[in-house]
Amino acid sequence: MEKELSPFILTVCQNLRKLRESQDVKQEELAAAINISIPTLSKIENGYDVSLTTIERICNYLGKDIGDVIQSSKNTFYFSECTNSNGNYFNYLNKELFETLQKELDFKNQFIKTLIDKNM
Repeated sequence: MEKELSPFILTVCQNLRKLRESQDVKQEELAAAINISIPTLSKIENGYDVSLTTIERICNYLGKDIGDVIQSSKNTFYFSECTNSNGNYFNYLNKELFETLQKELDFKNQFIKTLIDKNM
């Protein structure tokens, strides 16, 4: 039985599929180019275990950097606006958002560490 991956890794896998589709590359073409089976590619794109090496091979074939697919699908940062006691306007990253971003960063770092450890 294959292990389903975390939401972040699922997003990475979905980003790989979106990237492939955005370039009008068929699964058959990509699978042949990187020497994996079509069912294996399908599983990867649907969120099952994938090695860093395979992600890298897919990205290389599609002409993208690996960072393009491991980024969160949401790149919008929300800031709170306020005015201090001197009347100066400024933006600050609110605490709740900061904590959410920190958790996402920690999760991504763990994901990368897991992939590196797995490939050693």
